[in-house]
Amino acid sequence: MQCAQCHDHPFEHWKRADFYGTAAFFSQVAQKATRQGTVIYDDSTKEFKSPITKAAVTAVIPGGAPVVSDGRPLRQIFADWVTGPDNPYFAKAIVNRVWKHYLHAGLVEPVDDFRDTNPPSNAALLDQLAASFVHSGYDMKALIRLILNSTTYQLSSRPNKTNEFDQQLYSRYYYRRLPAEPLLDAVTQVTEVRAKFRFGYEGMRAVQLQDPVMFDSFLQAFDRNPRERVCEREENHTLLQTLEMISGDTVNEKIRNSPFLKRLAESSANDRSAIEQIFLPAFSRKPEAEEFDSIQSLLTAGKPRRQELEDVLWAALNSKEFIFNH
Repeated sequence: MQCAQCHDHPFEHWKRADFYGTAAFFSQVAQKATRQGTVIYDDSTKEFKSPITKAAVTAVIPGGAPVVSDGRPLRQIFADWVTGPDNPYFAKAIVNRVWKHYLHAGLVEPVDDFRDTNPPSNAALLDQLAASFVHSGYDMKALIRLILNSTTYQLSSRPNKTNEFDQQLYSRYYYRRLPAEPLLDAVTQVTEVRAKFRFGYEGMRAVQLQDPVMFDSFLQAFDRNPRERVCEREENHTLLQTLEMISGDTVNEKIRNSPFLKRLAESSANDRSAIEQIFLPAFSRKPEAEEFDSIQSLLTAGKPRRQELEDVLWAALNSKEFIFNH
């Protein structure tokens, strides 16, 4: 549709008339200055005129029929169509973005590139998810619950000979780094050191932060979503992220001030029990025999007990198993 602003799309069915017909829905938007500030309102007397013919353009539903005003603002008519069950685009677009959010790759890629010449990797699945989303009354939680309870989402990330190079058919879970906020919350939960955000209460989780521009070095390093686009964020892997985990103030201060480690160091727990108590909150499992033998060697280096346990926890938080969702 954006291409049709200047010319008929050379490969798709969208024409300049389609663009102008859609633009007409927003032609009544007006503003005026008041003592309280600028007010945005709908002016029913305004109309959109073609920049070519200078003639008034009737609002037309994309791919549909011209709209006859029933007294409602044109934007409201358009909004009702956008979220209506007869709109063939909205439900699929939302479903595709949510699917990519949880499974790394959308059924349509790029995620916002819906066109006839870019078909989905699984059209039947996209149609079924969109129909379920509409039937639920556009219930986002129901959509998320459906995706997360699927076999597809719950597949192992360990590749085999048949799916090692698959990047679009979801034959395995695609290994992904935890997003910025859940990663910081995970570090906080394991160390038991409450986060302190500017303008936030003590103990607030990173996922509860409302202001996307509030600065936090850890969140910024791990590509915190600025909320400029829906369900999209960068997933870069940078040296800065590595340094934040290895030597950054956020992680290391939480380890140094951890009440969990303080209790563990002052307890009478033997090496096996201490290592298990670190593994359980970090990995939700106990160490395997090879892991235990390797880690136990760190606990016999003659360092103070607290420092030894700090080293073990630091290694756990910097492991791929902790940082990545698998």
